[in-house]
Amino acid sequence: MRLFFAVLIDQLAREQIADIQTQLKMRLPLKRAAWVKPENFHYTLHFLGEVSPEQAVLAQEAGREAASRLKPFQFQIGGLGVFPTYARPRVLWIGAQTGSESLEAVYRALADALSQRAFSIEKKRFHPHLTLARFKVQIGSLQEPIEAVDSSALPSQSVHSLSLMESQLKPSGAAYTEIERFDFSQS
Repeated sequence: MRLFFAVLIDQLAREQIADIQTQLKMRLPLKRAAWVKPENFHYTLHFLGEVSPEQAVLAQEAGREAASRLKPFQFQIGGLGVFPTYARPRVLWIGAQTGSESLEAVYRALADALSQRAFSIEKKRFHPHLTLARFKVQIGSLQEPIEAVDSSALPSQSVHSLSLMESQLKPSGAAYTEIERFDFSQS
């Protein structure tokens, strides 16, 4: 099974991000973008990839341990960007205007718990983001169309948990299922 850890967002945020996605679709070449479905919106923490049933159990243990060390927090969704550069975009995303340090704390706690269980953790810097679209071919600069869309009025999100998700690749696109939710410590 293909697994990853994520922070999920509420329905209001999904709807408002979907509105921004619609505005972007009107400004970008549709045939060259693979748009993420609103029901799949999330902030990825760690992608584990294909894991055995035994590794899935270890991942659940890591999720429990990390969550037990964390407290609920809020972050403000907003700020459009691309990876790796505007000139050669591969991924279009929306980030966190405020509270990104709290999302990074979740990432670090989970990285620590996963590495204690022999999972390999990416060494690159964590950048909290929610993927809106992926580009499989070169489409040119996106800076102008992105700057024309206002993403500053998005809701604040209360985060009380992290989720272990399963990703199933289908001809219609990826389908995500929450395997387990790990609630943060309330104290």
